Amino acid sequence: MKLVMLFGLFVAMTAPSPPPHFEFDGLKAGEQTTSESGPLQNANCSKRHRGKVVCRKVLSKVGGISVRGSLVTLKDGKLHKLFFAGDHSDHKRIREIVVARYGKPCGGAHTLNAEKVREGISTRTEKWCFATGTLYLSNRRYLSDQFGFEYLDDR
Repeated sequence: MKLVMLFGLFVAMTAPSPPPHFEFDGLKAGEQTTSESGPLQNANCSKRHRGKVVCRKVLSKVGGISVRGSLVTLKDGKLHKLFFAGDHSDHKRIREIVVARYGKPCGGAHTLNAEKVREGISTRTEKWCFATGTLYLSNRRYLSDQFGFEYLDDR
């Protein structure tokens, strides 16, 4: 805690708490895990170069919502990336789940698809910051009307 003078008064300021570690469906960022046990034991995993393991078809539902394209990448035995997509109509529900679990986003962006500018088709991406990486939730209206959920260990 430090004291700061604000409008002639001393105010006690506390440093913001560090963001939590990312955790999802039994996968914990920063912790050792294997493709042979836990949430990845039934996934289709293959070893890649430089200490990476890629697992496909990890999830089929999240919060009762059907998802597709689920993928987990482990790097040196730790969660490096988690991705899945779903129908655009389920974006709002997935966002509610994410906000309930992780709180408000720490940032975001809204971009127009260059090929579809006249039609106003865009992508809204929000991000949640963690001590171990960043979670991105995108509402993509231009590819196949889907949302994308991606955690990336970028720290």
